Amino acid sequence: MKLALNEKTTIGIVAILFALFGLIFFGMSGSLTFLGWIIIIIPFYFILDTFNLSQGEKAIYSIFIGLALFPALTYWPGRLFSFRMVVVIVFAALSALAYFLRKK
Repeated sequence: MKLALNEKTTIGIVAILFALFGLIFFGMSGSLTFLGWIIIIIPFYFILDTFNLSQGEKAIYSIFIGLALFPALTYWPGRLFSFRMVVVIVFAALSALAYFLRKK
């Protein structure tokens, strides 16, 4: 039996290992931090999925773009309104943008 791993499976396995690492060593706060990273990274990954990039490039670029743009998009509205609400709204707006770019 040959185990076939493609790039998406490898990225999924690495993500699960990071989640387990966060849970084992840092408890629930480590898991919530990992969940926060996922919320920041996923919309940008799907936006970059519309371009002709490899899985690794999309993963790395989405991490850096997410760490740069998501806080920039949520900081000032978060000062005026509820920060949790602004995070949900920005996440929904970026996810909708990714959905519409994929439909195009």
